[in-house]
Amino acid sequence: IAREVIERGMHNDAERESNAPDHLTSSPHARKEPFGLLWTWWQGDEQPEYPALKGLSIQQSNDRNLMRRYMMLTPADITHRLKEGHRVYLAAIDDTIVAYGWSAIGKAAFGSPTILFQVPARNRYLYHFVTLPPWRGQGIYPRLLQAIIEHESNKSERFWIIHQQRNTASRRGIASAGFHIAGQISGTQYEKYVIAGEDEQRAQAGATLLGLPLHHTYE
Repeated sequence: IAREVIERGMHNDAERESNAPDHLTSSPHARKEPFGLLWTWWQGDEQPEYPALKGLSIQQSNDRNLMRRYMMLTPADITHRLKEGHRVYLAAIDDTIVAYGWSAIGKAAFGSPTILFQVPARNRYLYHFVTLPPWRGQGIYPRLLQAIIEHESNKSERFWIIHQQRNTASRRGIASAGFHIAGQISGTQYEKYVIAGEDEQRAQAGATLLGLPLHHTYE
């Protein structure tokens, strides 16, 4: 049950690894394709400055009613995330919720099939970000990411986030918040790896975080 809750409740907008038969993972005919991008922000990285957005406030919340209402999570999902030490941040404009996102320590997951990994001390994994449709295109997403970094950087030095390859809106928002590409997650449905970006140190750290091999070219 615990694993089921993790798989259902902890995915970013890049999505899940499972125990596939060997002939599927090792087949030369298995389709290999880009899956998503792994981004990171480290202490000392610059953050672009945004002008104040009138009425915008961002804060951590433990309000389970709001989580159920806006995030479509079951009580079991919410309980599991909070017990793991995950935190949700809500962005509001004039007391209206406009966006939210989660920050994880401990156990986390992404992808389909699911890849489970452990977020080490002094790191945070950011996931499940949504800006509600009427409020998109106003720069709320990068402001939310920066607010989480500001709130948690006294105890965390590295922040990680993944988005699906096709999600160009997420890519723009993450880059605008000052994150750097650590690598590209690629491979087959059942076997994934990280292709290093320009920064070898960040690529290696990202592959280690996810427990995936690090490659430097497509294979």
